Amino acid sequence: DSPGRHEGEKGPKQGDLTFIDPIEGDISCNFGQLYGVLHLGLDYEPEDDKVFASEAGTVVTLLERGGYGLMLEIDHGSGFVTRYAHLDSASVAIGDRVEQGQVIATAGQSGNVDEKTLHFEIRVDGLAYNPRYYLD
Repeated sequence: DSPGRHEGEKGPKQGDLTFIDPIEGDISCNFGQLYGVLHLGLDYEPEDDKVFASEAGTVVTLLERGGYGLMLEIDHGSGFVTRYAHLDSASVAIGDRVEQGQVIATAGQSGNVDEKTLHFEIRVDGLAYNPRYYLD
């Protein structure tokens, strides 16, 4: 499935970066307008709790952040950062180097969700873009 025209524009080219789905499961909520606000990523309904690094990089953020709950960010270089939210726990720390596909966390219900969810964003220079344009 490709993003719809109301699901944001494609951001900058990712060069050699290749992003994979961060969890096994179906997408339960897309990028785009949701209840009058812009939903800045994809929400997954996990089949399994394991959350994977979508691409290799360095963990730069790990904190509780309001509606995001427990949130983790990985810097991939060239301005690209992936964000993983509503986590139950993390198995990495700030400054850790991670490889693509490495288990970095477990999905949970932290923040403003009622059921186990993984919220996933791809940001470039701080701006969120629809991850569907980048996922392999």
